[in-house]
Amino acid sequence: MVKTSGGLPAAFTWRGNTLTVAAVLEVWADTGEWWRGEPEKIFYRLTAAGGLYELYYEPSSGTWHLYKIYD
Repeated sequence: MVKTSGGLPAAFTWRGNTLTVAAVLEVWADTGEWWRGEPEKIFYRLTAAGGLYELYYEPSSGTWHLYKIYD
């Protein structure tokens, strides 16, 4: 689950814990393999709970996904 504020992620749930976003570092759109019908995704690289994460949002389905956790 992702909570937003001003169109940006403000908090998200991972492993049953709600993490508050400290800062959104980058935002970019990716069309992926559009020729195969892959939908557009909007990626957010952010910091939360002392870690670095990437989430993406699919406008076509209205869903959020945790994409990457950096060590």
